Amino acid sequence: MDFINKELVGHNRYTNGSYSNSHGIAVYLPGYSFNDGYNELQWAQYS
Repeated sequence: MDFINKELVGHNRYTNGSYSNSHGIAVYLPGYSFNDGYNELQWAQYS
């Protein structure tokens, strides 16, 4: 869990106090179009 909280997740935000201990990763994957700049992201180059 330390790897996720301290190294992998660059920013964490929640809007409700009941989620203050939530941990995880979300990735936006548009279904119809995307900005070509996404191709420059490191994870896109390795996928």
